[in-house]
Amino acid sequence: GERENQLARAQLKDRFEAMLASPDANVNRAAIRAARSLGMQGAAPSLLALVQNSDSPEQVRLDALNALADLKSESLGIALRAAGQAEQAKLRARAMRLLAQWNPQDALPILAEVLPKAEAAEQAAAFGALADLANDDADAMLADWVGRLAQGQVAGAAQLELYEAAIRRA
Repeated sequence: GERENQLARAQLKDRFEAMLASPDANVNRAAIRAARSLGMQGAAPSLLALVQNSDSPEQVRLDALNALADLKSESLGIALRAAGQAEQAKLRARAMRLLAQWNPQDALPILAEVLPKAEAAEQAAAFGALADLANDDADAMLADWVGRLAQGQVAGAAQLELYEAAIRRA
C-alpha cells in the first residue's frame, strides 16, 4: 500500500545519488526505474542532469527522459531541449515524440525544421509525432511527406512509419 511506497521512497532516496553515480549503467537504470515507479518527484533534478550529460550512456539518458515525462516534471521542457540536441538519434527521436505530447504548439515548427535533415529513426519518430498532433498543419506536413515518398525522397527505414501516420490521420 501507500505506507510501503513511502518506506520504499525513503530508502531509495538515501541511496539514489550513489546508485546514479555508479559506473554500472544497469545500476543507474535500476535506480531510475525505481524512482519512476515510486513517483519520486524529488529525483527530477538528478534525472535532468542525466539527460543533459552527454557522457551518460544512451539508454540511461532515455530512461531518465522517460522518467521525467512519467513524473510530469516541470523540468521536462529543459530535458526535451537537451535530448533534442543529443548526438544519439534514439534520444532525439524520443524527444520529438514526447514534445508532441507535452507541448503540441511548439512541436510543429521543431518537427518542420528537423525532418528534412533527420536520420531515418528520427524521421520515423517525427512522422508518429505528427500523427499524434492531429491538427490541420500537422496533416498538411504529413501530406507533403507522402508526396516526397512518392518521389522516392524518404529513407526506407522511415517509410512504414510515414505510411502508418498518414493512415492514422486519413
